Amino acid sequence: MPLSTKIRPMIGAFGTNRFMLQPQDRSALSKSAITTSKCSLPFRQEQQLGLSHLVTKIVAFTLRERRIYWRDLPCNPNGSNMEAKMKYVTSKDGTKLAYDVTGSGPPLICITGASCFRNFPPILKVVKVLSKHFTVYNYDRRGRGDSSDTAPYSISKEVDDLEVLIDACGGKALLYGHSSGAVLALEAALRLDEKIDQVIVYDPPYVHTKSDRAKYQALAAEVMKQLSQKNNKRAMKTFLSGIGMPKFFVLFLPLFPGWREMHTLAPTLAYDIELTKDFPPLNRFKEIKIPTLVLVGSKSPESVRAVGEEIAKAIPAAAFEIIAGQDHLVNAKVLLPKFTRFFGTSKA
Repeated sequence: MPLSTKIRPMIGAFGTNRFMLQPQDRSALSKSAITTSKCSLPFRQEQQLGLSHLVTKIVAFTLRERRIYWRDLPCNPNGSNMEAKMKYVTSKDGTKLAYDVTGSGPPLICITGASCFRNFPPILKVVKVLSKHFTVYNYDRRGRGDSSDTAPYSISKEVDDLEVLIDACGGKALLYGHSSGAVLALEAALRLDEKIDQVIVYDPPYVHTKSDRAKYQALAAEVMKQLSQKNNKRAMKTFLSGIGMPKFFVLFLPLFPGWREMHTLAPTLAYDIELTKDFPPLNRFKEIKIPTLVLVGSKSPESVRAVGEEIAKAIPAAAFEIIAGQDHLVNAKVLLPKFTRFFGTSKA
């Protein structure tokens, strides 16, 4: 099967949902040099691969940003930042959830996407910026970092996790969900409306077309097969190949410093796939009563922008905005003024 026919789901820091190459990105990726500041990979321009920001960002992170942040923040890649005061809360099924609290202001819970944990450097960058106006609760979703896990998985359990975190905040909180974390935030908004004041989601990566769904199902089946065989490395490689990363790049991933963090999180890919495997439940979203801001990037795929707009139209008290110049890995400094305006926390 040619790479151009493979599914490209966007459910985390590295992935993109049907991340078709944007016209402005094709020329940038026609070169073959890989440097510490950018990645350009040779391929036929007519191949509609989900590579543009995926490859650029992951290489920039592993070769430059990761070196800087892991040097300055001594921490366990699979667990806690050793300089932070980690706290725990216990979910209804006994799962222990690790979290950190930083900043001051209204409590804001950040919900990460696939292949992320709370001390992942890009997440720490977001937390640092948001902490200027909010008391940020940054947690490891179940099965990640310092949090434990309890089988079997269900979306309902992840909503339970958010409920106990909200209780730890004092019984009320704001939510911000990125990527598959956005899907989880919307699920929580449906069930925990009395405990959530407002919600912001960015790039919720639901399936957009029937063709996407069929391809996603095939990819999910292969990933689940590898996970059932305890082959986490193969599962992660299968996933990355399936979302459009070139095979030769996947082959050399073990040489990159971020590989260990990625493959240890492979079992949680099943959770994010469960969250994003179907169309957005628009009829259910009509029942959301909480004020919601749906954000998408102008450089995110057209399908993602379309899904975001559909969701915003379905939620009675929702607003929709396309953020100019931003892709799936949105700049936290660009987000902050939108957060302060929507959440009403602007500091004069």
